[in-house]
This record gives sequence, structure tokens and C-alpha cells, in this order.
Amino acid sequence: YGYHDICLIFQNQCYVNSHANFLARIFINGDQDEFKVTYPQFRSTFQSDAIDLTMTLGGVETDPKTGVIKTAKAWLISYQLKQQTPLLNALSNTFETTMGQRIWRKETPTSLLNVYFFHSNTFEEEFDEGNKRITPRFILTFIVVISFSILGTITLKRNGTVLVIDWVTSKPYLAWSGVMATLLAIISAIGLGLHLGILFIDMVTVMPFLIISIGIDDMFLILAAWRSTDREAPVIDRIETAMQHAGVSVTMTSATDALSFFIGAMAPLPAVTPFCLYSAYAICFTYLYTMTLFLAIVALQGRWEKENRHCLTGVLTHSTDEIPKLGHFARMFTVGSRPKKPKPSFSDLTLTNNIAKIVVDEEPVDKRPWYQRFFEDEFAPILNRPLVKLLAVLVLIAYLVISILGLRQLTFGTNLRDIVLPDSPARVFLDLSSEYFSDDYSKVDIAVNNPPNMANPIEREAFMRALEAMESTLCSSGRNSTDFWFFGYKKYFDRLGFGGSWQATLDDEKFLKAGWSTNEIFYEL
Repeated sequence: YGYHDICLIFQNQCYVNSHANFLARIFINGDQDEFKVTYPQFRSTFQSDAIDLTMTLGGVETDPKTGVIKTAKAWLISYQLKQQTPLLNALSNTFETTMGQRIWRKETPTSLLNVYFFHSNTFEEEFDEGNKRITPRFILTFIVVISFSILGTITLKRNGTVLVIDWVTSKPYLAWSGVMATLLAIISAIGLGLHLGILFIDMVTVMPFLIISIGIDDMFLILAAWRSTDREAPVIDRIETAMQHAGVSVTMTSATDALSFFIGAMAPLPAVTPFCLYSAYAICFTYLYTMTLFLAIVALQGRWEKENRHCLTGVLTHSTDEIPKLGHFARMFTVGSRPKKPKPSFSDLTLTNNIAKIVVDEEPVDKRPWYQRFFEDEFAPILNRPLVKLLAVLVLIAYLVISILGLRQLTFGTNLRDIVLPDSPARVFLDLSSEYFSDDYSKVDIAVNNPPNMANPIEREAFMRALEAMESTLCSSGRNSTDFWFFGYKKYFDRLGFGGSWQATLDDEKFLKAGWSTNEIFYEL
């Protein structure tokens, strides 16, 4: 197959950018003075109609007196393809993709020009390429999140000058199970959405990054509440006490987040609705799995902690009091703390051999994790300093000023260049197109569903009345601004010298249908 097999046919010829080739030959042969190519429209003795060059040449510099083109910085070449049948559609897509890939790899036939492209499937291909690039980052995100979560569940204990990991109260499996529960929620949400027939668009690929943060937040809330409970209490009681505090927070945040996305799904934008629905489903599944699967892992880890077992292997650990007797490896990987039993108060007395002894309270054990101790003991006092309070007020005022100024310059709309990848030739094409080829907003394209049969007088007259109604509005400049193939066909018919028989042709449905093919026109005439 070649381009001639899929190109759009006009006047029995393939669309080949004849006007661009015509201009190229003029400048190649040095015939500018003879033809005097003017801009934006060029009238030639070889063409009855003026040639519009605004969408062919860009960055044009003309002679201020004559309007003749002196230089140009950009060419715009178009390839019109047919897509009426599945085969033509497949061939046209292959042509567009192959041309784009070769231009991207700089396999163009000339090295003197910078060539960029844009076609009907550019956005779809850009989204596919973006998804391929997101996949490694998604995996990297899970690795980073799991690593950060595991570090957040590690408990450090100081025994004199020795700092060791407490392998009893540490909970790395909870970090892993929290991330896995979130991953299961994402998979379940996608499965439910596809089962319900919700379109999976490229924007939904951003959803997992959002859901991970919600799942990890719920995990740390429950873990912090668990660590604030009494280690001597039964596991069931500890879970009950922890969920009295964390359960309300997890439930309320999950409910408000899901509700926000369900409300966002009511937006009229087609791309926003699937994203919001998939996100809302994922939040609901995250809450479900957190309250069931994750809490089951908490219970299992709680039993190991109750029995002073290693949080990874489940074997019995050595007490921190035994550290001086242990080797370096044992200190690093087998030490676990023991719950401190309550000590008698200062006023309590004990009798030993009829001698009264005063028992002094030991220093209470700090059961808070390291990050909680940092924010409570280090960060919070800094915020309470007068200078920091004053600085916070000044930052707030500056934020309000900048926000108000920014809102006054707020613009609505989407720039197409922001959709494609930064290193894509299509992005450069859009930049150059907006710079060198001005958009014409004087015309509005109107698509007609179930178009009329123009060979049928009744349907044709009804459509022409509707067209005249649109042309007579205040937003239209009348018939002169209408670009309709029917009128162009009439001009072509007049040019052949048969203008007097135009009405008779319209009344003959069979002849008019045959006339749509150039070959059949000449045959019938």
C-alpha cells in the first residue's frame, strides 16, 4: 500500500499539497519576481480563485509596499486520509503512526529542516506513551512508600549508650500489609468500574498515587493508636481501645474523601467523571480492607508482641536487660523490650527483716514512636515561640496577597501543548503553530447528525431553510461566509459550462447522485 491508496480524492486526484508544491517550485527556480507571490492571499494567472497562504506559510516577512513574500520561517503540510472502512482506517492509522515515529527518530529525508508532526491520533499515542513512562514510576512509588512505612514502624530503644531496634514493638509487617491492602483496593476499584462499564481513561492512571497516600495515612493512624495502649492488656482490649480513637478518624476521613469524589463525578466533563468514580470506589475499598484485612494483621502482630516474639520471624527475643551479655549480631537482630510493670509509689513501704525501706518510682517509660516524640517535644515548642508566631502571621498575609493577585489573573481553558509530553515533536508543533499560524475564529464548524439527502428535493429544501436561519443570525455575515460543499459543487458545475441546467440536475436525483463522482459527471454529460 502507498499514500495514493488512502489519500483523500479531490477532483479525481490525490490530495498532495499542490499549493505548497507550487510555491516551492517558484522559490526553487528563483521566479519570485515573475510571479510576485503575495501574502496572505496569492492570485495567479494560472488559478481563477485566490490561494490562501495563511495556513501554509508562517512567520512571513513581506515587502511593506507590494505585499510580496520575502522570507518565511515555517511550512505547514497536510495529508488528508480516508477512513471510511475498517481497512482504510487501519491503513491511515498505520501511516500516521509510522510517519510520526520516523520524524521522532529524525529519519526525515532532509537534515536542513526541523520537521515536527501532529495527527488525529497524537493525543492517544501521547497518553499511551505517558502510561508506559508512569508504570516504572508507579513501581518505584510503591517501593519508596513501603520503605518509608517500614522505617516509620521501627521502634528504637536506648539502653545506656547503646541504641538498638526493638524487634518486639516494631511492626514492619503492618507497613507491608497496609500498602498491600491499598494495592488490593486499587485493583478492586478498577475491576468494579470495568464491570459496571465505566470507561477507563488515561487520567485514571493518576488515581493509584492518590489512593496510596490515603491508605498509608489510615495505617499510621491505627498504628499510633495501638502504640498508645497498655502493653499488659489483652490483644482484643488493645484493638478495641485503639479503634475507639483511630476508627473515628479513619471512618470520617474516608467518608468525606469518597463523598467528595462522588460529587465530583457529577461534573459535566467526560474526563473527570471516570476519574472521580474510580477514585471514590478505591477509597471505599481501602476503608473496607483496612478495617478487615489490615486489622487482622494487627491482631496477629499483637499476639507476637504479647508473647515477646520477634516481629519478623516470630521467635522469642532477648530482653533489653540482657544486652551486655549478647554479641553484636544478637544486639542488632534479636533484642526486644518487655512491658514495664507498674512500680509502687513513693509513699509505699516494704518490710524486709523488720526494716522499712522506701521504694522510689522509676522513670516512666516513653512508649511514643520517634516521629511522635519529634513533633511533640521538638517541633511543637518551636511553633510556640513569639517570633515564629509573628513569622507565621506574616507568611499568612503574604499568602493571601499572592492568592488574591493570582485569582485576578485566573484564565480558564486548556492549552493543547500541556497534554503532550515535554520532549514530543507534537509539543514543538503546537508551539510553532500557535506562533506562526494564527487561528481563525471567524468561522464555526457545524456538524450535522443524520445529514439530509441533497438529491431529495424535500430534504434539500428543508435543510436549506435551516441553513438560511443560521446565516440570518446576528453572529453570521450571511451566505458569503458559508463554506458548504454544495455551493462549491455548483461553482464547479458552472465552470464546466452547464450552469443553465443546474436546477434540472437538482430535480434529477439519479443524475445528481452520479454527479458526485467526477468520472460519472463526464460520462453522463
